[in-house]
Amino acid sequence: SGSLEWGGFICYIARTEPSEALLTLPGGSRIKQPMERSMSEITVYSPLGVNMVEAQAIAERIPHLKGLTIGILNNSKTNSLMLQEEVARLLDERFQIGGVIKNIKPNAALGAEGLEAFSKEVQAVITAMGD
Repeated sequence: SGSLEWGGFICYIARTEPSEALLTLPGGSRIKQPMERSMSEITVYSPLGVNMVEAQAIAERIPHLKGLTIGILNNSKTNSLMLQEEVARLLDERFQIGGVIKNIKPNAALGAEGLEAFSKEVQAVITAMGD
């Protein structure tokens, strides 16, 4: 086996026969890499994502939590609700929040329903992954 560094990433190449490796990079550019043995072609995908939505301004920081209703937006992943409930308990202990409302999705693959209404009931939201 051999390797090639591209954009800070190491690409490992399995060599099978004498020739050169042809790497197809994101955007379609190709690099030929001389090697004693190589695969005829290998595709290398960048792990960097492409932003497909417009940037939006972030919400203003909440000046305090005292008396505010905190939402828990849960995706039904294992242990996520337990984590969120503990964070809410700690926030209440420290800041005396006004209460907690939960919005629990039936599974992580589905979109959350009723977010518009949920956003009118709460002033801050705790969301988490619990895998």
